[in-house]
Amino acid sequence: MPIKAKYNKDSKSFDSLDFNIEKQIKQQLDEKFKSETSIKNNDIIIDFNIIFPEKFIKLYTNDKFANINEFFGVINVFTNNDLENTPQEIIDNHLKKYTEFNNFHDFLNSALSFKD
Repeated sequence: MPIKAKYNKDSKSFDSLDFNIEKQIKQQLDEKFKSETSIKNNDIIIDFNIIFPEKFIKLYTNDKFANINEFFGVINVFTNNDLENTPQEIIDNHLKKYTEFNNFHDFLNSALSFKD
């Protein structure tokens, strides 16, 4: 499952994401992915399997889920559109039930700083 981001070639950084947590993770995206992503028309697609590696998902779900697609599939989130259209409360409740995280912001920040 990917997230969509706008990349500014002049500033060599990400300008925006297509969901509401852009400010909190913009800097982490700049640091982690700018050298590894191909850019076309200033849009990039970052696969959720890159952001949430299998080791991260297995560790933080106590091996209940093998990957991010399986984890979010439980709440019928399979695409970026699904993620954007799923109420935050449903996502956060799912995270609370199966991980130590209370919200998507914390889950994402931890994944972005995860070293496997």
